[in-house]
Amino acid sequence: MENFKEVEKKWRKFWDEHSELYQAIDYKASAGKKYILVEFPYPSGSGLHVGHAFSFTGGDVYARFKRMQGENVLFPMGWDAFGLPTENYAIKMKKKPQQVTKENTDMFRQQMKDLAFSFDWSREVNTTDPAYYKWTQWIFIKLFEKGLAYKKEMPINWCPSCKIGLANEEVVDGKCERCGSEVSRRNISQWVVKITDYADKLIEGLKETNFIDKVKQAQINWIGKSEGAKIKFQIKKKEKVLMIDGFGGNGTSNWFPWLKSELEKQGYEVLNPNLPNNEKPDYKETIESLRNIVNRNESLTVVAHSLGAVTACALITELKIKVNKMILVAPADVNTSLIKRNEGFFGKEAIESISKYLNEVKIDWKTVNDLSKNNYLYFSDNDPYISKEIEEQYKHLNSNVRYFENKGHFNEKAGVMEIPEILDDINDYLEVFTTRPDTLFGATFMVIAPEHELVSKIVGDRSSIVDKNKIQEIKEYVKNARKKSDLERTELSKDKTGVFSGLYSINPVSNKEIPIWISDFVLASYGTGAIMSVPAHDERDYDFAKKFDLEIIPVIKPKGEHDFNKEPYEDVDDGEIINSPPINGMVPSEAFKKMIEWIKEKGIGEATSSFHLRDWIFSRQHYWGEPIPMVNCPKCGWVPVKEANLPIVLPEVEAYEPTDDGKSPLSQMTDWVETTCPKCGGEATRETDTMPNWAGSDWYFLRYMDTHNDTEIASPELIKYWGPVDVYIGGDEHNVLHLLYSRFIYKFLWDLGAVPKELPEPYYKRLSHGVILGPDNQRMSKSKGNVIVPEVVADKYGVDVVRMYLMFMGPFDATMAWNENTLMGVRRFLDRFEKFIRSQQDDSTASSKEVKVLINKLIVGVTEDLENFKYNTAIAKMMECLNKMMELKVSIVDEDIKTLIKLLAPFAPYTTEELYSGDISVHVAQWPVAEDKYLVEDQIKIMISINGKVRDEILVDRSQMPDDKELIERAKKSEKMQKWIEGKKIVKEIYIPSKMINFVIVD
Repeated sequence: MENFKEVEKKWRKFWDEHSELYQAIDYKASAGKKYILVEFPYPSGSGLHVGHAFSFTGGDVYARFKRMQGENVLFPMGWDAFGLPTENYAIKMKKKPQQVTKENTDMFRQQMKDLAFSFDWSREVNTTDPAYYKWTQWIFIKLFEKGLAYKKEMPINWCPSCKIGLANEEVVDGKCERCGSEVSRRNISQWVVKITDYADKLIEGLKETNFIDKVKQAQINWIGKSEGAKIKFQIKKKEKVLMIDGFGGNGTSNWFPWLKSELEKQGYEVLNPNLPNNEKPDYKETIESLRNIVNRNESLTVVAHSLGAVTACALITELKIKVNKMILVAPADVNTSLIKRNEGFFGKEAIESISKYLNEVKIDWKTVNDLSKNNYLYFSDNDPYISKEIEEQYKHLNSNVRYFENKGHFNEKAGVMEIPEILDDINDYLEVFTTRPDTLFGATFMVIAPEHELVSKIVGDRSSIVDKNKIQEIKEYVKNARKKSDLERTELSKDKTGVFSGLYSINPVSNKEIPIWISDFVLASYGTGAIMSVPAHDERDYDFAKKFDLEIIPVIKPKGEHDFNKEPYEDVDDGEIINSPPINGMVPSEAFKKMIEWIKEKGIGEATSSFHLRDWIFSRQHYWGEPIPMVNCPKCGWVPVKEANLPIVLPEVEAYEPTDDGKSPLSQMTDWVETTCPKCGGEATRETDTMPNWAGSDWYFLRYMDTHNDTEIASPELIKYWGPVDVYIGGDEHNVLHLLYSRFIYKFLWDLGAVPKELPEPYYKRLSHGVILGPDNQRMSKSKGNVIVPEVVADKYGVDVVRMYLMFMGPFDATMAWNENTLMGVRRFLDRFEKFIRSQQDDSTASSKEVKVLINKLIVGVTEDLENFKYNTAIAKMMECLNKMMELKVSIVDEDIKTLIKLLAPFAPYTTEELYSGDISVHVAQWPVAEDKYLVEDQIKIMISINGKVRDEILVDRSQMPDDKELIERAKKSEKMQKWIEGKKIVKEIYIPSKMINFVIVD
């Protein structure tokens, strides 16, 4: 079309003025619904690239096709506009991210309209709009309330130059993608979302979808479910335990003798003092006596009973001693008014003495929480002295609370009141997951990640867990490990490195002490960050054991000869169990089940599943993201913002550069950071980390269904009407994480009741679009000079040419190279199509039967291809049909002309709108339906073959079909067949009715 620019301008204006053409109608009763979703783009400053144009054209063709079939189509668009690239660009250009985002989205929107994408712009969303991210924040609060969002120190990639944490995809060859600096690892406190709690549901839910196998498998592999056992290895360590009894108690009564004996058996040094005047305790005298036996520079665990619990908290406050753990059993009242209710039991004099003691007690809960990170409270349901109000008094203590049945005040006579849970809470354990519990007797050493919390404890201040000369060696190793990427650390072929921690664990099945090593091939983010090593049956463990001269114990005997001094035996599914008393002689498959039962019976482990899937790190230390709606209160801890106060709007700031300590720029905004606690009203501070760029894209498909709802994320009734998404078009690169994260958020909302129970999955079909390479068959990049810009090509040849070429290049899910010659072929087709349509001036009432057959076959072919996203073959069929009709040199009536225009309309919106002469837009005209009478051929083509190879064909009238013998004789007399059968012997004649005749011949 020579005047394509004028045509495009004309119809673009018409579509803008008639936006209702493409608007979806909620609850439209007269039509079926079709929700077609394309991944919304990140609006960069470079504008739409050819990948966008390819994906969006594919979605648009399908949407236009379905509208013309009478479907109520929801085909929306929006912007995934938060993220580090915009922030970086804003810093570089000295603009605000808000301004950059508006400029980019305005440009993208116009480019999309120019390319004739029929999006319903009335439903446009933007993840940076406070009205939108109000609900992203609401989702986070609900995750927190359900225990699925928590704060934890996690290792991250750290760029020392940019002073910012980086996602894995922002690290290339160990260097920062932005500045090229070498990246290190740093532990930082971050918000984490427990997607792992939904691992099984995410696998099971795939059965409800129509995803292609490769997408399902990608999800399943990433989740990586493994069956096995979780096993606890007790850490043997040098540590002191201080036991403090309550009123009237001493080191030789109540339950302390039993506990002291058990602890000493395990190698602890137990401090079990008889406190002075325990019947009339004096606070200052008690604290002074404890001061004399406590060394502030030694590792210490405190176990305290009753009034001793108050003393323990006061001791930490007064002496500023750092303790590993504090276990408070039946803790006494801190409030003197409550203690008086026990006067009838203790007597007036004792109550006065206790009250005097409590009046002098000094407890600063912040100090206690800072110096004692692991606290446990024990309560019994029938304690005669401890009331429910006491739990309220200890609410300021960060603690794990355990409830017991019928333990009274935990103070029976010596040897009777044994509480094994105390031992469990005092001891430290390495918890590992193994898929091979049948090899447990062969575990000869443990390996933990450099980031494991035990390493921090070893090298921490005031540590006496290991010898001091070990600590510097460990610190140096950890420092070097942080310079390596996860890929480098887990590379199997690399030389194994490690350092002995100085600690031993107890193999729970053999009771043997086995060393604990630290090595960077174990990742803190994978499993528990600790593994049991069975070097006789694992190559990695074997190499490590050989290098550091560690014990190797075979537990599976091969059927043939094998030298364990030379290599491990890794075919662990074949052989006989040895050196493992409970399962000796069994084959591994039997031993697995037996060992699971045995370790459960012994109380050392349990059957469980493990997942490759890790919890989702949800913090980013940059500015341009959704503020995390949490407040940190010194008294109440982390508290969510009240829902009525949402959204927490991202404040505009002058500088977006990261701070020297790597915190978000928001941390510098004192007026914004300082706030009040939503729970107690006291002074508090806002979270200054922002959400990751995934956060807003995990639920956007729901917002399209009910864009302007300000009272809920979307109406459940509208979700029920529009859901699930019928077709979700996106790239292979998002088939794992984005799809997984969004399915997780949807399933969480489903559990909340925010989405209908009838719709357990958000997407029915996932369609992966292909990739377009440059003309040189390489991925497009500016450095290679092979980038194709769709609007530049469209300006030269026309939008319809670009759209049709993108769909004609090859299968929609294939990898294809840009080819200008093929594009010119598409242009020629459109020119010929226009001239052919304009040349038709037939005033007769009907086209010829031959034309009717061609057109009706085309209707069937194009319809089937569009249903199956086979766009290239649909276009090829239209090209072939046009050629045949031009060869016929006959005129076509207006009805059939309109049919041809309609079939082309989804691909070439401008051309067909210009050629169509109906009362309404061609894009809402009724899609053609084939007439059966024109789909049956008058003649049948029968192929003739010799020894299975086709040599000729004959045509016979369907209405005058000869019998089999006559057909075979006619085939023999065919002129082409004579040279093949002359002088040969036909040994067999095979006739497949209405399809083929085959002659088997020999010389």
